[in-house]
Amino acid sequence: MPNSPFPPAPGGRAAPEVIQEQSRLIESIAPVLKILNAVPMMSMVLNRQRQIVALNQHLLEFLDVIGAEEVLGLRLGEVFECKNAAEAENGCGTGRLCALCGALEGILSSQAGRASTQICRLRRQTAAGEEGAHLEVCATPLAIGGEQFTIVFASDIGDRVRGEFLEHAILPDVLARAAEIEALAIGLAGPNAPGLRERTAIALLATASRLAATLQNYSDLTLAEAGELGVVLRNASALEAIRDAAAGFEFDEAAEGRQLHIAPEAEDAELFTDPAQLRRILHRMVLNALEASPPDSVVTLGCRRAGERAELWVQNGGVMPMAVQLQVFQRGYSTKGLGRGFGVYLMRLIAERFLDGTVSFRSNPQEGTTFVLSLPLASSPMPEAAA
Repeated sequence: MPNSPFPPAPGGRAAPEVIQEQSRLIESIAPVLKILNAVPMMSMVLNRQRQIVALNQHLLEFLDVIGAEEVLGLRLGEVFECKNAAEAENGCGTGRLCALCGALEGILSSQAGRASTQICRLRRQTAAGEEGAHLEVCATPLAIGGEQFTIVFASDIGDRVRGEFLEHAILPDVLARAAEIEALAIGLAGPNAPGLRERTAIALLATASRLAATLQNYSDLTLAEAGELGVVLRNASALEAIRDAAAGFEFDEAAEGRQLHIAPEAEDAELFTDPAQLRRILHRMVLNALEASPPDSVVTLGCRRAGERAELWVQNGGVMPMAVQLQVFQRGYSTKGLGRGFGVYLMRLIAERFLDGTVSFRSNPQEGTTFVLSLPLASSPMPEAAA
């Protein structure tokens, strides 16, 4: 797998009676149990098949289960409801996406005799829908009675990652936009050459809009992950939405030297959605496409009917490496540095959890990269405007 020193792991599992025997062995070693329960984080012991054979109370409380028997024999990704583990034919560690899992890398390093600490980005499938999570996973080898085990300590670092997002992405952007607004306002207040006042006012409005969008993104992320994002569903025009999305970048620095086109075959459709959230999702789709495009390139927007749904899409000529494609929807994954990697994750979270939508993509040398937002059609047409 690209950019990963570890292939997906073997899928074989120990029999239930072996798990019970290994569990009793761990319980017979008092110092091991003391270590597990003394550490103020989720702790577990894994066998060579990466199955849990012992765990502490912190993990039971996190999983909201009463007894260890509900967890014994499962793998880390399975107890944490990892969507990749659920989709892999032989469970956690055996799917193609597992090759890029930090937890698996740490566990396999431990089995090779090297203690390891890794960050694990999870796509958790919960009752509320898919959500992202971050774990810091420390794995160290343990030999007992001639058998090899791995002690794993896991801590939820979601708050830390959110803090990095605020510190390294949101606050610097806010400060930069505020400085731009101040400079433009000073210029607007002074003597102006003919036409300069109007251009400065347009630039001021565009900068203020970017500042508002930055703050709104952070607010949306916080509310969406808490399941508290308010949406107002009503009929909306797909074609109007993509035209507005393109027009919103007319004075944006991200579009400098690049062209935004509406596909001539774009087909209007009446959506049933939240127009405000639709605008924000499309804005992020277009921004990502622009940032991935070199100067003098073209980004194309379009929409079409697809059965009882409509698809709104944004295409650019770039191709994502396979390692990026496999992780692009993971919370906090980015090739752009610390504190990034929430835009695509947030698009999908809002679309799927609040708009009955989906966000997907395809990326290949033949057509570049295309992100597609699928939304339900309105069940009744919008009333026509009065003449």
